[in-house]
Amino acid sequence: MKSCLTALMSAGMVLITAAWVPVTQAEDKNPAERQYLLGDWGGKRAELEEQGISFLGYVLSDVMGNVRGGLKRGVPYWEHLALGAGVDTEKSGLWKDGTFFVLLNGDLGDQPTKYVGDFQWTDSWQGFNNAAVMEAWYEHSFLDKAASLRAGLQDLSTEMDLLRYGFPLFNSSFSTNAEFAQITPPIYPLSALGARLRLDPFEKSYILTGLF
Repeated sequence: MKSCLTALMSAGMVLITAAWVPVTQAEDKNPAERQYLLGDWGGKRAELEEQGISFLGYVLSDVMGNVRGGLKRGVPYWEHLALGAGVDTEKSGLWKDGTFFVLLNGDLGDQPTKYVGDFQWTDSWQGFNNAAVMEAWYEHSFLDKAASLRAGLQDLSTEMDLLRYGFPLFNSSFSTNAEFAQITPPIYPLSALGARLRLDPFEKSYILTGLF
């Protein structure tokens, strides 16, 4: 079992968060020998991926303790579950350059914000104690993959306004810019119907535009 412990201290409060990631014995010996926590399903996962069908899933658990300041003291616990599936239309024998994707999110626990009273959520994974389809879209590439159009239920923050170096940090200020977050865009834990166009004119640059 791997564990990490991070503490944030300020003049008004102390926040402590911990996350646990299970590690199998096979991964302890050689991580390259086991790519997935549940293995290859007796070869079925590899067979499905050859047919263009892939899956993802993870569980994220956060424990935060407000020991001073804020609205009240306590140690709220939060659980986030994500299950998703994608289909490559070409590998599935349908048509070229297409991708279907569906993502289901489930959240359960006590919101740290109720203890801290912050303007932005203390925990960027904090949700609404529900289960819902977060994303369900189709993307098609064209112009030899120099452009792509995605339409459907989307989380805007998966592609736009990304603060990549903030991903290891738990506060929501490090995931989406505060200026952008205040207009209530379709970002986790909410999404919206929309369409976005991506252009890749050069190797190290791209253009994104969307309507949600």
